[in-house]
Amino acid sequence: MIRLEVQCLNLQIGGQKICDNLTLKVKPGEVWSVLGRNGVGKTTLLHTLAGLRDPLGGQIKLDGLALNSLATKARGQKVSILFQQAQAPISTRAYDFVMSARHPWISRWAGPTRDDQDIVVESLSQMGVEALMHRDVDSLSGGERRRVELAATVAQNAQTILLDEPVNHLDLHYQINLLQGALKKWRAEGRAVVMVMHDLNLAIRFSDHLLCLCGDGSTLQGETSVVATTENLSTLLRYPLQELTLGDRSFFIPT
Repeated sequence: MIRLEVQCLNLQIGGQKICDNLTLKVKPGEVWSVLGRNGVGKTTLLHTLAGLRDPLGGQIKLDGLALNSLATKARGQKVSILFQQAQAPISTRAYDFVMSARHPWISRWAGPTRDDQDIVVESLSQMGVEALMHRDVDSLSGGERRRVELAATVAQNAQTILLDEPVNHLDLHYQINLLQGALKKWRAEGRAVVMVMHDLNLAIRFSDHLLCLCGDGSTLQGETSVVATTENLSTLLRYPLQELTLGDRSFFIPT
């Protein structure tokens, strides 16, 4: 089974090529990180994979179904996206913000069920913000708000999860807890994860595969152990890097 399949995808923004005939297959349990310099179109690609933007050409499939053939509700059951900066309605409680992510599963006439309520509380608990559920989202710190946004992503219960800079605003221990705990759980559940990452070393540590956007429409993709070389990453970021090894882990630093 292929969770997310991209066929000959062509994408541009402002006349700049983001990808040219990109083909990609993301299987259940895989975690991919999208890497590239600022402005190469990582966020635009993620939005396109979520169906929020139309490509110039090519096709995107979720569980074998064409993305553009799915109704909004069906699409929301299959793919969720964490935005780089999510917008919450004014004076929205954290609980209600997370409950809004259950929309694809809630009957139009019946409203939230007890199961929906339990999923929301469990999602808040998983991200360590259950105690904040009655707080207004606008009153939260940047890190607290980010964890509430992540809880909403969890609550949506989609099989393909797209994350745009998921560790934004998070302290180091929350970054590691998220990437270790949530990703491990999602892998075990057979979900597919594609995340835009700014921190090169966190991406390499926690991803099975990398997709590198080179800035001219070309891409480099494959297993992390194959793609993450000094030559590839130095070329990608246009700055020389040095690889350091500590135990069984590799780290890349500027020379």
